[in-house]
Amino acid sequence: MPIRWAGRAFASIRAFQDTTDASNGSFFPAHIRFEENCAVNASAAGQAAAGAAVAAIVVWEEAASAGCFSFAQVTALLAAARAPGSSAPLRAVVFGSAVARPGASFGSPIVEPYGDLRTPDGGLFVALTSASAARLLAAAQPGPVYLRHDPGPWNDLLQTAGFRARRYLFLATSILLILYTFWEIGLMLCALTVWNWRMLMYLSAIGYLVVFTLLQPYGANSRAAAMAIYASWIVGYASLSLFIVAWGTMVRRIQQKQPVLRYNHWAHYGAAALVSLSILVRLWAFAAESYQLYAITTTLVMYEVPAVLGVQTALLVLLVWSFLRQTSRIAISVHTRSVLLNVSALCVIALAGCLCLVALGALLATPARYELGGYQAVVVLYQLGQTLLFVSILGVLWVKDRAKRTRPLFIQNELGDDDRTYPLRPPEHSSPPAHCLTLPDPVLFSQQQTPHLVP
Repeated sequence: MPIRWAGRAFASIRAFQDTTDASNGSFFPAHIRFEENCAVNASAAGQAAAGAAVAAIVVWEEAASAGCFSFAQVTALLAAARAPGSSAPLRAVVFGSAVARPGASFGSPIVEPYGDLRTPDGGLFVALTSASAARLLAAAQPGPVYLRHDPGPWNDLLQTAGFRARRYLFLATSILLILYTFWEIGLMLCALTVWNWRMLMYLSAIGYLVVFTLLQPYGANSRAAAMAIYASWIVGYASLSLFIVAWGTMVRRIQQKQPVLRYNHWAHYGAAALVSLSILVRLWAFAAESYQLYAITTTLVMYEVPAVLGVQTALLVLLVWSFLRQTSRIAISVHTRSVLLNVSALCVIALAGCLCLVALGALLATPARYELGGYQAVVVLYQLGQTLLFVSILGVLWVKDRAKRTRPLFIQNELGDDDRTYPLRPPEHSSPPAHCLTLPDPVLFSQQQTPHLVP
């Protein structure tokens, strides 16, 4: 949507996910001024010639300094401030970009404070131009401005076959994970083995996946939707930390001489607390609609999360390496080895998910977040990383179920395979009701069941 004024042309695009009908036309530019607490002074909009349509020019630096939080908030205020039946009706709003970096692209949903513009109040057409162009139009002498409709590359991306196919693929994967987890949890409830830390991990993962399925963080979301996303990040991060700590506990029972593993759980609990606190502050800033505080917390999280995840990823690599190294030196039952190798495969999947999120955080800290290609990479890394992490977490349920189904096949011959093998069987439990299916607890090493080292 190029803007033409006084023989000059300025790049302009339609706001991301704005669905208002728009057409080409001439508008009278009106510089909108702001007072404290985002109070709108729309008197300039009434100075146009009778019958002329008005396009409000909003310099975002001025709006943010006055306490405004999003484009959607300003658009709603302008729609409410215009006088009904005015001879100079307000038809469009042109925002200057929040990107002040010279030469950088504008319009990225990662950096622009859009808010929910998919159902705009008052039917105002919302366009976006560069910060410098908005300042020039706001300071110019009155004269007609010509706006030509152009959805822009960001809206065009939403309609591409690849983007839509990828979204539906991750959507279907999340739904299948949720349904399978509900099925397994139902079996656990039936077996009366529900109240333990594993159930907390599974429920946290489901809560996150529901939000992950319904809402996308890098888009134009309402205030309630954005707050739900931030809250789900805390829940999902807690679920991931519980999974890694549980895996570390298992490895520590095998590799008792590794000093780093003694403090593994404290490292992950501390990381979860640090990241959760930062996200809570960001959530509070969003709830209070404080743009300055939100920008500060966004920058903090942008650099903090990749660093913390990097440390956790390094610890996870150490765990996987310690497990694979030690299990190759001990003789255990074939069934137990099969279970532990399946769990280690899940941890490798979790490691891949962590690496995706580390790359995502590093990408968000670079100028690539302003560009279309960078936005696509962020979306792919976010969806892929989260999917891999929660496939690994909820895959524990599959390992438990498979261990229960395959144990009778191994017990017949596992002692004959190696006379040094020490079969590790779970403790006996009281029999559940006949109509219930039981799932065995994970097979872990105990002090009374120490496997023999292979000479």
